[in-house]
Amino acid sequence: MHLPLHRHTRALVLACACALTLFLPIAGAQPAHALDKDIRINEDVRIVRDGRTQYRLTVTDESQTITEDTCTALPFVQEWSIVDFSTSKYYSRCEITTDFNRHVNPYIGVDSNGNVTFAAKQVTLDDLGLTFPNDVSITSRRFSLSGTYFRGTKATPGAALDRSEYSDTVTWENAPALVLGAEGALEQNDYFRTQERKEYKGIAAANMPTDLQALQTSSSPSPTWRATGALPTPSLLTSSIGKYFMFGIIVIVFGAIGLVRRANKKRRAQESSGFVIPTAYQQSMPTSASQTKNPFALSADEVFAPSAEHSTPSTVDPSSSTQGPTNPYVPPSN
Repeated sequence: MHLPLHRHTRALVLACACALTLFLPIAGAQPAHALDKDIRINEDVRIVRDGRTQYRLTVTDESQTITEDTCTALPFVQEWSIVDFSTSKYYSRCEITTDFNRHVNPYIGVDSNGNVTFAAKQVTLDDLGLTFPNDVSITSRRFSLSGTYFRGTKATPGAALDRSEYSDTVTWENAPALVLGAEGALEQNDYFRTQERKEYKGIAAANMPTDLQALQTSSSPSPTWRATGALPTPSLLTSSIGKYFMFGIIVIVFGAIGLVRRANKKRRAQESSGFVIPTAYQQSMPTSASQTKNPFALSADEVFAPSAEHSTPSTVDPSSSTQGPTNPYVPPSN
């Protein structure tokens, strides 16, 4: 049983109003990171088969204290470092990548047998040498150690091991210890040279921790090398999607209401004018002009009247009381 169109209109408006009530708080709410002033720090150390080491520091600052000038002036920047600074409405981001190619670095040592020792002190706000607002704090901290043909064996507590065919990644998420450490082995190639872990260019080498534990493979893989700190926060995505979704809902609601009102108006117009049979379907009435004579029908007089073509005065019997058509193939009687 179909509902009248005006009842459909009321049901549609009510459903759309409920949908807008649910999504307006989501779309209009300010992202959480727009209110907080948090800092996220990611550090990555990577080793390759010839013994070279790469260090990357990524700082995401929601207080936007870090500017492009202060980013390039951080104490972790060397003259050959690659500095990448970006900013948005909600945060600034500073990324520093440094390759240590002189067989000396503050993080990893590798002996002639390929035995690897790693130790590093996690970066703090004081290490950045900047003055942050009082309500700023580090809310997320991540440190990873990885390398091609590297196998991790031991690490300080809190480490997770992600193992693939040709490399291992050891990751610490929000580790309570300030100094992190690990041990492992590196498969060497023909260009390998030993690495010495010591202070270099003002960056001190941390003391090797003694509380190392055997590593167990983690069931969940750790984030990839390039992805750290590069993606926008989920709250920013939720805010943008919510606003576009709300706009789409409003367009659909007003479009549907317009269509239903148009259908109601058309229906009322038909009901007020009554039901009229279209002219094309009305039966036409015969007229005098249309009553033509059938050329193949003969009247009674025409049937019995003699044909002028076949009757002659010499062959007509005057005594005959009736006249009719004459058979031309019958000889005349004398």
